[in-house]
Amino acid sequence: MDLRSNLLIKKADIEKALGVAIKKKVIVQGDLKPYLPRKTLNFYECIALFQGISPANYASSKDINFYPMLHTLEEKILDGELANSEIHAFDEFNGIFEASIDRKSAEIFALKYGYEWPLPSLQSVACTERKDKSFSNQWHQDETRIEELEKQNLCLEAENIKLEENLRETLVRLRQFEQIAEKTRELKQSEKTQIAQLDQSAVIKNKDNYIKELDAQIEQLQQNKNQLNQPIANQDNRISQAQRDLFSLLVMNCYPNYQSRNALFEALNADLREKGIRQADIQYPTFDRLIDEKLRINNKSPFPPKQK
Repeated sequence: MDLRSNLLIKKADIEKALGVAIKKKVIVQGDLKPYLPRKTLNFYECIALFQGISPANYASSKDINFYPMLHTLEEKILDGELANSEIHAFDEFNGIFEASIDRKSAEIFALKYGYEWPLPSLQSVACTERKDKSFSNQWHQDETRIEELEKQNLCLEAENIKLEENLRETLVRLRQFEQIAEKTRELKQSEKTQIAQLDQSAVIKNKDNYIKELDAQIEQLQQNKNQLNQPIANQDNRISQAQRDLFSLLVMNCYPNYQSRNALFEALNADLREKGIRQADIQYPTFDRLIDEKLRINNKSPFPPKQK
């Protein structure tokens, strides 16, 4: 009694249980890359691929299966089973065998009769090419978007630095205003107190003179306040070196190729309106004051020449 038939699990039983066919891994001899895009094959190439061999490494003279498989292919081309295929020459006496065998028909033939077929289908090759092209296009779009975002980020950083400087200056001015207001309130309160004391004093005749003195002090404080307001009103006329440096960096990175200052200033105003930063144009003299006329990069100014 042969126990192996009861103990061993057959491949057919495993396939039936799993519901799939178990395919043997194809071991390919040689490189198949030159044959991936081919749509037709000849006798020699088909016979080599049916045996899991790259046609580049195949020697028909050493293959005992060559002639049997050759006659099989001839028969299947003639009876139409290998569709879209054609024999051009079949001369056994001189050893000339030429044909155009459709790759898809050859693949179906190999699967049907259990031959090897190491080439991927043409459909899977085309799908891979489309995926590679799509990935390349997406990569280029991402690179372009990253460059745009980096430029926008640089402009926003420059604007943020400028806003921080303006905020610090505004806070200093507010503290100065508060000090003046507090001093004014103290003087007014002192004036009221001293006037009340004078009303109760025997020296009524000096009251008017003292009031005039207090009025003079208040007028002097008002003048001091006006002098402090003067530099605030003219703050737009003061351009710091840091502001000029930031403007230079902005022009070099975002607006490098303008031939005239008017064109440069028009582009800046247009971008400010487009980004919703401001609606009114910045005056050209203001832009001119932001330009560092002494700056030279490689002995060349980064700004367009000044119009005469």
